[in-house]
Amino acid sequence: VPASRTVVAGFSQGGMLAAAAALTSPESVAGFAMLAGRVMPELDPLIAAAPDLAHLDVLVVHGRIDEVLPVEWAERAVQRLAALGIAHELRLFDAEHTLEPEMEDALLRWIVAAERPWRHP
Repeated sequence: VPASRTVVAGFSQGGMLAAAAALTSPESVAGFAMLAGRVMPELDPLIAAAPDLAHLDVLVVHGRIDEVLPVEWAERAVQRLAALGIAHELRLFDAEHTLEPEMEDALLRWIVAAERPWRHP
């Protein structure tokens, strides 16, 4: 599968890994989804240059009542993505640190949306 059609996603630590992979090796993917994760500050010196990140498309999904990774981590992530010039969408849900069906549905709808770059090889 070509990188232009590849999306990585994960929940919690998996979301952190998806973000890390995409932000440090953006040539490998078209986008990523981070569900109840965070962009680790330790990544900052490793994040690719903004022009190399411009093609990425990102979904951030988080629970408003997450006690493991508070929602502020999602808000910080989207601020960081915006500062890097990366297209992103934040979807918040009334959920704890869990993957609820409506979160899964949001992810699936985001992946298959016609406007996503990987839908147009």
